[in-house]
Amino acid sequence: MSDYRARLHVEFSELHMRIESLKKFMLSEKYSRLEEVDRQDLRMQCKAMGEYFEILSRRVSRLCK
Repeated sequence: MSDYRARLHVEFSELHMRIESLKKFMLSEKYSRLEEVDRQDLRMQCKAMGEYFEILSRRVSRLCK
């Protein structure tokens, strides 16, 4: 696997783990105690990360044909 493909796979895996961690946090009591503005920012962040993940997923799929 080329360095480029390897880095892309690492980025894809790390992003997936971060999204899952953020989603888990958003279900926690600690999240519910945050100010609404902070919860809103985290929801927006999670959405943006999800969109980025979809793009990376398509790129990985094309590289692995």
